[in-house]
Amino acid sequence: MQCSSHAPAVPSPRRRAPRPAAASAARPPPPFSDAARAVGVIGGASVSATVDFLRKLAAAPAAPPVLLSRDPGLFDGGASAAAVESLRRQRIFLEDAGVRCIAMPCQACHTWHADIAAGCSVPFLHLADCVAQRVAAANLRPLEAGRNVRVGILPPAAPSPVPAASSFYLDKLQALGLEVVLPDRATMEHAVVPAAEALQRKDMEGARTLLRIALQVLLVGAANVIVIASDDMRTLLPDEDPDPLWKRCIDPVDALVASSLLSIATDSH
Repeated sequence: MQCSSHAPAVPSPRRRAPRPAAASAARPPPPFSDAARAVGVIGGASVSATVDFLRKLAAAPAAPPVLLSRDPGLFDGGASAAAVESLRRQRIFLEDAGVRCIAMPCQACHTWHADIAAGCSVPFLHLADCVAQRVAAANLRPLEAGRNVRVGILPPAAPSPVPAASSFYLDKLQALGLEVVLPDRATMEHAVVPAAEALQRKDMEGARTLLRIALQVLLVGAANVIVIASDDMRTLLPDEDPDPLWKRCIDPVDALVASSLLSIATDSH
């Protein structure tokens, strides 16, 4: 098990910055009946995460208007510079359409979040901030005396212990003074990677069994909760299941939905 911690300042939500007067005057009227609550969505590499986000946002009480932008050709193995530029243009499109916040329910694309968000005049929510806020609001207590609260991160199946697509969680959670617990090499090789392979074969039951093993290992390491930092693995989380194991997991898409609703509620007052 790998652990690390330090305690910088708690991340604060980004507030909407004023747009230049000329740009504001040139913007056409928003295409929404309730423009003050509109959420812009950038669809990323994970179609399932995008669809899940939209489904959960639509199921919320007083669901907000949504404008979705997704370029399916963006994820055909092109250069990352071209992908970042395309995602940045989509962000500007949503911003100019009058949305009040922007969400990107794709963990892989968050590797480029800072570049895509640069210059944005509305809150561009970051998955790690949303997860960190959910952990902070839970008021968790350490499971071991003399230790900080521990948060497990279940990364995507990859050679690196902390793939770039999930390392941002480590930084944000450590910024709250939390310890981060990662799967060790044996857990990755014998549970996480085989679970991903079973998922590719569409063996959902086998993949879920292996995921449970990986989660149990992290919980044995005294993790209070576990962030499912893999767009593939999060598809294995059941919507309704009384097993307390699943209740110890944080789905970043759920956290993003909650932060989106909070952002538009705050911005409209």
